[in-house]
Amino acid sequence: MKHAWLPLLLAIAALAQEPGFPPDLSLPPGRVRYGGAKRRQSDALSKEDFKNNVRDAAELVKLSQSLEASIARDGSYIVNANDIRTAEQIEKLARKIRGRLKPF
Repeated sequence: MKHAWLPLLLAIAALAQEPGFPPDLSLPPGRVRYGGAKRRQSDALSKEDFKNNVRDAAELVKLSQSLEASIARDGSYIVNANDIRTAEQIEKLARKIRGRLKPF
């Protein structure tokens, strides 16, 4: 009799909780559906990232083709300082693109 209030307390606590809504299964895990202004801002950022990715990818192709031509032109035993700088620029662009593609 001493603990007869325990089931009553548990029942009240269960009823006091807000009902849980099932997760939205249409979105991949880790993504959140935004509403209103936050969603428009997110869409604008996505469009901006897309434009930047296309621009940087074109630059990446141009740099890699110039590096390939320079390496073929110089021969197998010569390392040009410009080739090293170009390779570093390629790495930098690739990291920027990857960072925008993988924001989380």
